[in-house]
Amino acid sequence: MERTRTDETSAEVIAPDFRHTPAAVEALTAALWRERELLDSLLYALSAQQRLLETGSTRWLARATAQVSEHIEALREIEVVRSMITDQLVEELRLPASSSLLDLAAAAGEPTVSIHRDLHAATSALVEEIDRTMRVNDDLLLALVGPQPAASSDGRA
Repeated sequence: MERTRTDETSAEVIAPDFRHTPAAVEALTAALWRERELLDSLLYALSAQQRLLETGSTRWLARATAQVSEHIEALREIEVVRSMITDQLVEELRLPASSSLLDLAAAAGEPTVSIHRDLHAATSALVEEIDRTMRVNDDLLLALVGPQPAASSDGRA
């Protein structure tokens, strides 16, 4: 498996060798770990953004928001990689197209099942925390800048 990493917001290019299912399973596991790392980095960036919003400090707010956007873009990229690997594994393992990641892990056997179950639990918890933090940040931003006028039908405020 070939890997390159440019920075913490990189989706990390994963080029698996699909000639053997174990390599594809390894590539999927690596993509899931990278997704978890990116989610953790996104939560950090959102937490930093939240501190700025809580204190009313607008000086660094644009930078914090840009970092959040970079992490979200990196997550989109790794989701594409994960989807490609998943599609290939579904085909190789002759599973239904609607198979979940946990179904793929079950077909691969241990230790993949345990690893993916733990990753799923950790990722789900991170996503819930990210959702809560984003809602709080939205509320704080609204309180900081006030409600914005609704746009008219011709696009003007």
